[in-house]
Amino acid sequence: MYNFVRGKVDEVYIDSVSVDVCGVGYLINISKRYALDLTPELDVKIFTTLIHREDTMKLYGFESKKERELFNMLNSVSGIGSKTALAILSQFDVSEVITSIYANDSKKLAKAPGIGIKTAQRLILELKEKISTFKSDISGNFEIQKDSSKLEQFEETEGALFALGYSSQEVSLAIKWLTEAKSELSKSDDMIRESLMWLSSN
Repeated sequence: MYNFVRGKVDEVYIDSVSVDVCGVGYLINISKRYALDLTPELDVKIFTTLIHREDTMKLYGFESKKERELFNMLNSVSGIGSKTALAILSQFDVSEVITSIYANDSKKLAKAPGIGIKTAQRLILELKEKISTFKSDISGNFEIQKDSSKLEQFEETEGALFALGYSSQEVSLAIKWLTEAKSELSKSDDMIRESLMWLSSN
């Protein structure tokens, strides 16, 4: 029904935004990640999906068409509703979700609020064959994530870097550098230390 909403940001909340469109305020549910990028008076174009339940209608908004498409796919998985789908996009960006699905990385997906290991595994099973249009969003460390011999160490390294505020792109580059220049490392503590040193010098 609504393809997008174009207007000026009126108010920003933790997981929603009020957008003034010609004097009409649209309350749009968005990811916490997206909310951090919005400020009052900002001109925006938000791609939307209208979810109609028996007793309510809610408008969900996204920064890009690709994020909206992923949300709709996540929302189609049994056991994952729109609230949980949005929670996943609040925890991870599109690239991280797609990479985790391709790499069968249920542990990482399970870190999102409301997602357990079994739900994450079901998500991967139901979506892996449906996300071929997202192949360009697979991050550079996809092959590393498939390497089960060091999977836990790489996950711990990634988690530590994300916790320190590094972006998905920075983390991917650091992991790629580790495999090329420090392939002999086998302990996550050493990987984290070397990654931080490399990131601080680049």
